[in-house]
Amino acid sequence: MVDNLSLSQEAQVNYKLHSFASFQINGGSICIEAEKADLYGDFAFVSAGVESISETDKYYGLSDEVAAEYMRQYHLSMDTNKAKRHTIVSLFSPVHKGQEKCITYKIVGQNNIHFNNNGTIFDLTME
Repeated sequence: MVDNLSLSQEAQVNYKLHSFASFQINGGSICIEAEKADLYGDFAFVSAGVESISETDKYYGLSDEVAAEYMRQYHLSMDTNKAKRHTIVSLFSPVHKGQEKCITYKIVGQNNIHFNNNGTIFDLTME
């Protein structure tokens, strides 16, 4: 997934993901474990850089009493550093239990990413 944002002034971007299972955070990578498959995610490229990645199970703007009526959810929040232009490349790959993660990537230079999906190479050039 590629997100490009142009802002009128420098600002942080807050990138959110939601899940019914807790996120495992390891640097710029995440994993959501489920019964039959896991979802691996990487913030492969963040042009302004990553300031922080965190998780909460709290609902924003809801009281604890109201939130208790809803199914428990987890909210991942990735905050970028400030910039006027942001490019965020995120890679998500589902993997069945017992199989290995098959998609890898490598950043080449300042604006190319090579993705390898079981030997098939894809190239992404960013502006």
